This record gives sequence, C-alpha cells and structure tokens, in this order.
Amino acid sequence: MPFAIPVKFAIFAKSENPVSREQKIVTIITVAAALVFTGAIVWWHAYAPAREFALQLPGADNRPEGSSRSLDEIRIGEFFMRYGEETSSLTGRWPCFRGASPDNIARSGGIVKAGAEDYPIVWEFETGEGHAAPVIYNGMVYILDYDEKLNSDVLRCFSLESGRELWRRWYRVPMKRNHGFSRTAPAVNDSYVVTIGPRGHIMCCDRKTGALQWGIDMEKEYLTEVPFWYAGQCPRLENDVLVVAPAGKETLMAGISCATGKPVWETPNTVGYKMSHSSITPVTVDGKKMYVYAGIGGVCGVSAEGSDAGALLWHTAQWQPTVIAPPPVQISPNRIFLVAG
Repeated sequence: MPFAIPVKFAIFAKSENPVSREQKIVTIITVAAALVFTGAIVWWHAYAPAREFALQLPGADNRPEGSSRSLDEIRIGEFFMRYGEETSSLTGRWPCFRGASPDNIARSGGIVKAGAEDYPIVWEFETGEGHAAPVIYNGMVYILDYDEKLNSDVLRCFSLESGRELWRRWYRVPMKRNHGFSRTAPAVNDSYVVTIGPRGHIMCCDRKTGALQWGIDMEKEYLTEVPFWYAGQCPRLENDVLVVAPAGKETLMAGISCATGKPVWETPNTVGYKMSHSSITPVTVDGKKMYVYAGIGGVCGVSAEGSDAGALLWHTAQWQPTVIAPPPVQISPNRIFLVAG
C-alpha cells in the first residue's frame, strides 16, 4: 500500500532595509535632473538653427581692390604724421649705436662736468616699453619707439633744442611683450635714417622729411630666424650703404644701397650662422677694413672695402655662447674683445 509522506511547504520573503521617504525623493530628483541635462545636451548637438546658407563671394563686402591682407602682412612705413617744422644751427652728431668711431666715445672737445646739477632737464618725452636709444644729427633726434596701443614700430623725429616732435612714421607689427618691445638705435647720415625693428623689419626714410624710401622684411626676404628676445641688431651706415647681418638661410651679411634698397654686395652664409642680438662692428686689422659680427654659431670678419667687399675673410667657431648681445670691441690693432652673458 502506498505510503503517505508528509511534506511541509514554506515561503520565505527576502528581508529589506526600509528606505526612508526622503531618500526616495532625492533619488527621483537626481535621476530626473540627469535625464533633463542629458536631453538638453542631445538637443544642443542635434538642433540646427539654420539649414540653408547663402554663399558670400569675394567682393561682396565692396572692399576696395588690393586692400585685403593676411595677418602676417606687414606694410613697412605705411603711416605718416607731420606735426611741425623747425630748423637748427646745431651740428653735433651721434649718428648710430656706439657712435661713428665706433668706440662709444664722444669727441666734442668740451669738458664734461660731474653732477646732475650741472645738467638740468630741458625737455623730455614719454616712450613705450623697451631698450631703444636715440641718435642725434644736426639738431634732430631720432628714435625707434613702440606704440603698444597701435601695435606699431614708430620712428619719431624730435627737435633737439625744443623737444618738439616734428614727424613720425610707423607700421603695424603686433608683438607680445618680451622684456619690453623696442631694442635698437637708428642710423642716420645727411640723407637717410634707417631702423631695424624688433621683428627684423628694415625701414629707410628721408632724414629731413620722413618720406619712406623702402623697407625690407628680413624674415621673408632672407629667411632670417629672429631671436627669441627679438632683434637687437642696430643698423650701420657706411656712406649711403646700409650694412646689416640678416644671418639668413643664404645670406650672412649684406650691403644695401639706401637709394634703391637693393644689395650692393652680399656675403653667402656658408658658415651657417643664425642672427644674434649683437650688432656689426667695423674695424681695421693689419690695415684691412672689415666688419666683425658675432652670430649664433661663431664670429666672422667680412671685407668692407675694395673689389672683395662682402667677401668672408675669416671665421671661428671657438666663440659660441647661446645668447650674444654685446658687439665685438677692437682693443688693439690686431685684437678683438668678445663678451657675453
């Protein structure tokens, strides 16, 4: 006979910790907020406020032909302003960086007295931030300033006697402040005044009227690599020839006619120098006139006269500081002194 086996059934319920009403509300609000913000982001990317665009062809803005330019297009000497005219009977000259000699000695023949009380301020003017220096020629003062509001290199001409600004010529060249802006002193003679800006722009103007003669962008013309702290090279005029060291891809040094803006001679950059902050120093060694330049990579001497003008006479790689600012100094008939930080 069949056996009856008693079976017991039991139902077990999983125990849970009770969730408070406040916690549920917080959870619901959090989930709802996440959904809202997620939906907003999806809508932002998916929504197109305008589905059809009208093509604007060149000339639609009626801009005059030839007036458009790229951001890096610098028009050297583009702007000019004359404020007045003055004549002067003064004949004193300090025509370029370190003077005409160029030993940094003023040979006026006068006696220089010590003490600030002997030299009261007659006039003064405000400049932009930088390290530029003025030059003087027959009662006129010239300085390459930088106007930060206009983002411009500005060649300014003042009367030495009255301090009145007579004219200025400038061009826009946006830069970032890097120990100031301006760096150099102009070079001036009877006919011309020449400047080299922080970004390597050469500008030649008429000394008296400020009329623009020509300009050269060394970065574009010579593929010059302007130093990180901007160009500190001061121009030098030999008669009516500008002597400059672009230290570019192909040209180490050049003599440029102030009348035409064209090279009179060029020195090939066979030594591979790059532009330093230093300026060219004219010297005479053993009866031979030459231009000495300390670039990034070494020091060289270039012929400054005769049929071989522009020829590389010598060079050495024994002097290679990473940063060079002071120019070479001749200390004897056949010795040149070099110094750097």
